[in-house]
Amino acid sequence: MLKADVNGLNERDIEVRYYYANNDKAAFKARKLTAPFTVILVGKDGGDKLKSTLPVSLKKLFDTIDGMPMRKYEMQRKP
Repeated sequence: MLKADVNGLNERDIEVRYYYANNDKAAFKARKLTAPFTVILVGKDGGDKLKSTLPVSLKKLFDTIDGMPMRKYEMQRKP
């Protein structure tokens, strides 16, 4: 799903990371993850902005990001 709009990901400075319960136990514990699949959108401030145990559409992901104050500022400055 994410590869459907690589330009949109790049424009919003999205970094995709994958964690696996078998290999990344510390990350799972730190984020208090218990579901076998979880999507977390982490803001530039380090806070969780969106968390879902179901896949998230690019529209929802982009709408969430585009609604953030820092992103709105970036979009206003863009020529």
